[in-house]
Amino acid sequence: MYIEEAVHMTSLVTKAFGFMRRAHASHKRKQGTPYAEHPEAVFNILTNEFEGPVSENMQIIALLHDTLEMGETEEAIAREFGSEVLNGVKLLTRQKGQSFEDYAARLRTAPKEIHLVKAADRLHNLRDALLSGDPAWALEYVRETREHVLPFIDDAWFSTKLNEAISEIEQSVSSSKSLRVVTLRNIRSGSNRFNLRAHIDEAGCLHIDGQDLGPVTASGGSEDGEYEYFKTIDAEYIPQVITLLGGKPGDDILQLLAQNWSGERSFELERILGKSGVPIRVSVW
Repeated sequence: MYIEEAVHMTSLVTKAFGFMRRAHASHKRKQGTPYAEHPEAVFNILTNEFEGPVSENMQIIALLHDTLEMGETEEAIAREFGSEVLNGVKLLTRQKGQSFEDYAARLRTAPKEIHLVKAADRLHNLRDALLSGDPAWALEYVRETREHVLPFIDDAWFSTKLNEAISEIEQSVSSSKSLRVVTLRNIRSGSNRFNLRAHIDEAGCLHIDGQDLGPVTASGGSEDGEYEYFKTIDAEYIPQVITLLGGKPGDDILQLLAQNWSGERSFELERILGKSGVPIRVSVW
């Protein structure tokens, strides 16, 4: 890959590239691209764009920052790269059932090198956010970044770049067709949270996006206690969905969902759609 040709790397960083690619071999990004492209891009931001010094450990941590979350073991990372790298990766890994707010609060007290890796991670995700085809999710990611990440980024270069990326997303969404987002579920049950929202994109497709967070999700098999999923129904099938959900021809699907299928009923909504035979494209983040 061009990164390895453009940057002089130590043997340990080269080793980290191989380790990361094996760890993410079966993983995909939200837009369907190979997941390994993300840590490579984070590495590239730090080594080719960022204007400050970047240590060998920072480079390795940038490459491995998502490997624990995706199922790699602490023992393997410590054995191959040492305890300092492992500790850095652990700081950047969201714990099972942990809210993003609590995760960001923990990061605030982390060393500056970890802040810089997180800033590069966020910057790449912001640059890619609109590729998901889900502007509502992109705007939520912007809000999360502004409220919980920017406050602990104390590097001027990264602060500027993050704000530029945020502005590009907001301008792109605001210049497109007006976006209506309906919250169907925002339920807390003990340490668990269940969120669901819906919107119509410019092509008229219905998007139903969910996020489950907490111990229940972790016990269900999620490595980090978080499960995000994105369901898309093409515009041609929306009249069928309206009828299926008890509406009349010409009804506004978002209004129908908000009035009749929000709160606890949103769980039934997902079961009905899943058994309906309506073609639904599903991706998991």
